[in-house]
Amino acid sequence: MKKYGLLASLYLIAQSSLFAQEPAYINYNAALGGALTSFVQKADTALWSASLASLQKSARTVQEEAPVGLPLEKKGTTKKAFTDEALYANRKSGVVVIGNLRKGTAGNNINFEVKGTGFFITKEGHCVTNFHVVQELLQSTPPTDGLVYFVITEDRKVYAINGLLAYSKNNDLAVLSINGGGQGFNAIPLGQPAVVGAPVYCISHPAGEFYYFSKGMVARNLIRDSTALGVTYSASGKTPIRMEVTADYGGGSSGGPLIDQYGNLVGIVATTSTIYLNEQLPQGVRQHPQMVIKDAVPVKALTGLLQ
Repeated sequence: MKKYGLLASLYLIAQSSLFAQEPAYINYNAALGGALTSFVQKADTALWSASLASLQKSARTVQEEAPVGLPLEKKGTTKKAFTDEALYANRKSGVVVIGNLRKGTAGNNINFEVKGTGFFITKEGHCVTNFHVVQELLQSTPPTDGLVYFVITEDRKVYAINGLLAYSKNNDLAVLSINGGGQGFNAIPLGQPAVVGAPVYCISHPAGEFYYFSKGMVARNLIRDSTALGVTYSASGKTPIRMEVTADYGGGSSGGPLIDQYGNLVGIVATTSTIYLNEQLPQGVRQHPQMVIKDAVPVKALTGLLQ
């Protein structure tokens, strides 16, 4: 009897464990779209105008590569790595969608555009993304149809972006503030630079596939030369350092966090480039893609921009 009682107990424990791991199935487009629709319907134009004016003013006055002091989240002290499941569960709420609203061409229509991914680095709501996600703010003649830049959090709340605090063209970084500070956001702590072979995890929004989780490793750490950066290179900026990884991401992932197994930030998603077997064919057609290089910015570049 005791034997069967033990087996029954083990069976119940196993079953409860299975039930505890039942995944949540989420319609992200409906959930996040609903949050944005509500934000638009409320149409707090005074808040939008004030936030956009503040953002544009900061973009005109902020100096390239000028560090900004922020109350950063301390690096985790645990020596025990997260499981992959726990890592995603603990860090996804620190990741945001970055977008903007624009005036429509017909009547009072409002159009929205998802610009990329971002993440919180302070509990007060300061967040990081790529410079190329918000670079239009620094154009000599910024777009005149803009209404407001915003972030959408994982819990479906929308906040207006009201400040560009720091940026680096060469290292493709931008630090932003939002209208909603003091909310106790889930900041991702900054870690140490990752060596080749170290595991990395990415949470981002490739092509509107919101909160996509991927895993890979560091493939290379390198310095990009000015010719590789092209028109985005700034002679007055810092040395452009990069980290290539094998974790998957794509368009829309720009500015997403790359984290280690302890939950600390080790890099920021930047760009991708595809290698083709036939690079030069008539009429500029490239054929037979072989692999995609995933370019990221090491955490060292962000640390230098913040301190």
